[in-house]
Amino acid sequence: MSDWSGLFGGLGVVCLLAGFVWVVLAGFGEKLEWGLGLLFFSGIAYPLFLIFHWRTAKPTLMLKHIGFGLILLAAHSDSSPASLDADY
Repeated sequence: MSDWSGLFGGLGVVCLLAGFVWVVLAGFGEKLEWGLGLLFFSGIAYPLFLIFHWRTAKPTLMLKHIGFGLILLAAHSDSSPASLDADY
């Protein structure tokens, strides 16, 4: 694992976790039921929250996409042909 892939992967995980905490707090700000639903049933409640509260949830979606992109970048930079050849 190169230093850059570790950095990108770590930043990606931090962005994903920050996005999750942010959307749960936004859900509690809207209504107690939204907050509990986002905390315990994110797979169902998050798309619904995006539909019904787009203005509130849009920044959290962007942050999660940035985190996912950083994780993909870390995975790609770690498995590039140049890093695979360096082991020999």
